[in-house]
Amino acid sequence: MGLLPPPLDLPSPPSTKPHHKHISQTTLLNLFKSQQDHLNFFFQNLNLSQTLSFTQTLLNSRGTIFFSGVGKSEFIAHKISQTLVSLDIRSPFLSPLDALYGDIGALSSADVLVLFSKSGSTEELLRLLPCARAKGVYLISVTSVSNNALANTCDMNVHCPWRGNCVRSIWRR
Repeated sequence: MGLLPPPLDLPSPPSTKPHHKHISQTTLLNLFKSQQDHLNFFFQNLNLSQTLSFTQTLLNSRGTIFFSGVGKSEFIAHKISQTLVSLDIRSPFLSPLDALYGDIGALSSADVLVLFSKSGSTEELLRLLPCARAKGVYLISVTSVSNNALANTCDMNVHCPWRGNCVRSIWRR
């Protein structure tokens, strides 16, 4: 067994009193109303035909359903991937950077690759497209901005209506 080095005699950080923020009931109610408005906007503008086609494509997939994204879209892709895994559906997350450095080998022509990008112009995802296309993968983009490079290159696009960040707008008041 090795010996641990002696503890360092470092100064303690300065003691500060915790900073507590206060939010009024009106502000909280405004936040909830804003979120409700955003959800209403989403469902009122969601293309059900696109959504049904997307759902049927996933349900009828013969291979693995891969999900990918970068930044906040990555969190969404991870969450959906893990939710489907819990339903016993093969649906791993594929990092676009790792895919470009070898993980692309996990894809086959029976697979579906769902790419999440709010703008549809995420460089890492656009770089991944030719490699995935060469493997014969069916490509689906999920974007919020109309007429974008990702949507124009994929086999299918699902447009997710989005209208700003409701939380950010409330906190700026």
